[in-house]
Amino acid sequence: MIEQVRSGGIGGVFIENLADSRIIQQIAGETGLSAGGTLFTGALSDLDGPAPTSAAMIAHNAEQLLQSLRAAEEKGAC
Repeated sequence: MIEQVRSGGIGGVFIENLADSRIIQQIAGETGLSAGGTLFTGALSDLDGPAPTSAAMIAHNAEQLLQSLRAAEEKGAC
């Protein structure tokens, strides 16, 4: 997987809210990529979290992706 990330022109990796983040941290560390924020996919956050509703989840995920794209663009990765 590390080689695929290195050769695939990937600008960032993300943590999924229900998954163990260690693999993403390892991929980020070994490839020099930054780990983007947490994306919500299978479950919403608590009511006081960033994604308590489906609409808030979509907005949160879009913002995380946008921030990652901007960071990759600044690095010249996209």
